[in-house]
Amino acid sequence: MNISLLGVPIITIPFIHHNTVQQPLLHCLEHLPQTSVMNNDSISKSDWDSPGEKPYWTILQPHIDQTLKDALRHVDITEFQYSTPWYQQYHKKDHHGWHRHPFATYNVVYYVELPQDAPPTILRNPVDTTQMITPKVGEGDIFIFPSCLTHCSPPNPSSQRKTIIAFNIV
Repeated sequence: MNISLLGVPIITIPFIHHNTVQQPLLHCLEHLPQTSVMNNDSISKSDWDSPGEKPYWTILQPHIDQTLKDALRHVDITEFQYSTPWYQQYHKKDHHGWHRHPFATYNVVYYVELPQDAPPTILRNPVDTTQMITPKVGEGDIFIFPSCLTHCSPPNPSSQRKTIIAFNIV
């Protein structure tokens, strides 16, 4: 599904390789050291600020390349580079406050695990900041949106874990 906010494309696409990579990714993430995000956020496990190799990226990148090339072609981007990826796992009541990524073009969120009752990333309309945009995404979807948009992950009411892998297109 593609939508537009003030003429800016926002893309949601199913990741056709989700069933192939989901379990290997989750197995890999289980074996990474326990880290969490500071500030006023509550994220159970993340490697956002961890330098070095991201072993899950070797599982994901070969499968996601063509999907992103096809999706970004719709917004006239034919050449791009990835930022360093990171993952985040949200348990009950975990959340990530409002923020944006000013030094990138697009943000990419892959929903490795998204329980039915867990919220996806939501966007704030930059003109009418009281308007929130909630994408129609599910587990296995990829959500691509402009990095200039403020976004957050609301508190997870689910008793099940939500897992994302994110990166920027620069």
